[in-house]
Amino acid sequence: MNINNMMLPSNIIQRTYGMIAMAGATVVSGVIGGVMANKNANMADEQFNKSEARAREEAAKLEAQKEEYKAMDFKNPFASMQNMFAENVYEDLTVNQMQAQFQAEQGAQQRANIMQGLRGAAGSSGIAALAQTLARQGDLQTQKISASIGQQEARNQALKAKGALQVQKGA
Repeated sequence: MNINNMMLPSNIIQRTYGMIAMAGATVVSGVIGGVMANKNANMADEQFNKSEARAREEAAKLEAQKEEYKAMDFKNPFASMQNMFAENVYEDLTVNQMQAQFQAEQGAQQRANIMQGLRGAAGSSGIAALAQTLARQGDLQTQKISASIGQQEARNQALKAKGALQVQKGA
């Protein structure tokens, strides 16, 4: 290309028109973009306002439901019913007789051991006194065993009464 050809007025005019056309297209696209952006912003505002209004409606419904719930009267439909299968778990308690038998046997064995050990040391009168003393100890031990059984029976009776009351109340 020749420099002289580039500077011809027709070339300058063509280039100028080209630049003007490009500038015009840029302005038009900017205007169209601005119009679209404005339209999108308006749509977004409209959607936001609708969603806020919907949220307020739902909150009002929720508050109305809460008030309705607070006003409800709740009653236990089973309050007057009795448990037909309730059982007094304490009614079959027994006394620990093995403990009483063990204590009696142990006491008898101790007395027999004492008698055996002192048989040769005491005379006939001494043996009689010793036998009397050992018999009293046996009686005392029997009373202690009886008292222990009595305590167990009293505790069992109290538990049986407690269980009957629980069954009666339906607990």
